Amino acid sequence: MKRLVSIAIILLMLLSSISAAAYSSGSFSNGDVNRDEVLSIKDATAIQKFLAKLVEFDKTQEQLADVNLDGTVSIKDATYIQEVLAKIKELPEEPTTQPESTEPESTEPESTEPESTQPESTKPEPTEPVTTQPATQPQTELSSEIKISYGNNLGWSKVYFYFYSSDGKSQVKEWPGITPSKTGSTGGRDIYSYTIDISKFDRVVFTNGTDKTMDVPLGLSSTGFYPTGKKDKEGKYIVDKLQLSGVSKGKLTTTELEYSSGYKKKIWIYTPAGYSASLKEKYPTVYVADGQNLFSDHKDGYGGWNVDGAVDGLLANTGKGVIAVGIDNGNSKRDSELTPNIGTINPDLPAYEQKHYSNGTGKAYSDFVVNKVMKYVRENYNSSDKREENCIAGSSSGGLEAFYIGMENKDKFGTIGSLSPAFLLFNDSVWNTYLKKFDLKDDSIPKLYLYCGTNDSLEKELYTYTAQMKTRLTKAGFPSSKLKYSIFEPGMHNEQWWRMYFPEVMSLFFGF
Repeated sequence: MKRLVSIAIILLMLLSSISAAAYSSGSFSNGDVNRDEVLSIKDATAIQKFLAKLVEFDKTQEQLADVNLDGTVSIKDATYIQEVLAKIKELPEEPTTQPESTEPESTEPESTEPESTQPESTKPEPTEPVTTQPATQPQTELSSEIKISYGNNLGWSKVYFYFYSSDGKSQVKEWPGITPSKTGSTGGRDIYSYTIDISKFDRVVFTNGTDKTMDVPLGLSSTGFYPTGKKDKEGKYIVDKLQLSGVSKGKLTTTELEYSSGYKKKIWIYTPAGYSASLKEKYPTVYVADGQNLFSDHKDGYGGWNVDGAVDGLLANTGKGVIAVGIDNGNSKRDSELTPNIGTINPDLPAYEQKHYSNGTGKAYSDFVVNKVMKYVRENYNSSDKREENCIAGSSSGGLEAFYIGMENKDKFGTIGSLSPAFLLFNDSVWNTYLKKFDLKDDSIPKLYLYCGTNDSLEKELYTYTAQMKTRLTKAGFPSSKLKYSIFEPGMHNEQWWRMYFPEVMSLFFGF
């Protein structure tokens, strides 16, 4: 009976909202914490974010959030709203609270500009204290509506957001797009924001009507962007991630594990803000091969993927916490470790490359990930053991190895993220033979994300083989619903572009 009631609650939440007409002019009804005069699931979500310390409430909002009138704000109040929306309960009759101002206040965090306009900037200090409350792990389907912010570093007098779908079938509004709301200002530079459904519109261009930025991919973990001041070869401003205030930071820890060949590998583990080892629902987990430069505070010549920012953004947008795990490469042994031995190296490659990559030890690396790293993470962290809640990703040789690991261990990974993958190491004959091992039409095949750029000599070469892999898989019956294919012509073979497209991996991981 309880299960039937829970299902009814979820269905009715998605289909209905209740008008929260104020009892008197200029006042707000109990539960209407975002003060938009409508009681909806957004109010329940706002309470969850407040409890996780992702947003702050003023005194009026705290009064409105005490829905069951027991004198405290707790998860019971968010549940009470859900039950009201499902018509199981009614709101308690209580005089409404007078607002502190006549304008409804958003429970979303205010944005600030980045500390640097350079694309390879180091990790800024957190702008909000890290919460120690458990991250919310909603049982219901995640919303695909997220707020996108833009830091107007160029001082445009007008700012427009042009949203469209990557399949080219739809756009929110004709060029130059919608006019966003100004949501903050720092150092004379304004922040503009707009909420969009990324399941329908997964690309945005920022423009003043004449000048414009590059096309920016959007995912569940996207939060904000800013122009670096540099332009690509088409004259479009290059964009990078915008560090927002109010987005709580998680925690990065490291350890070392014995590798099969007799040395230790460093492992980085990033847990979301408010991570709790005691939550009944375990955390989905993303593993990244060749992952020594995933996080913003890893200072090296390549910059970082900003995977920590993606984890933080996902939590801020959806209330969903995820663990990210980076697995070190073998330095001089990297190329061998990240090359699976599935056949003869491509004879079209130069002779020295054929010799260099032959007899790859990718199987040992795969076994290490599955038998040691995953085991360690699950024994020491609240990580899910469900295949659909585990993702393996990587770029370049790491993208090739991630594809291999995911296919060889499809019982353990539900999603593969291959960015600029080194599929060129094997020719069509080897790949066709290898893929015959699998029933690509079977439900157990992982979802696959493929990305590549074309703007430098290496990416151009990798693009050819990435496109061939997409065609090869499609002809073999790989489900189109499980394949996300992104090509970005200005993209180059470096972390700046991989961090821009990693949110699309996160979206596919969570079903968008």
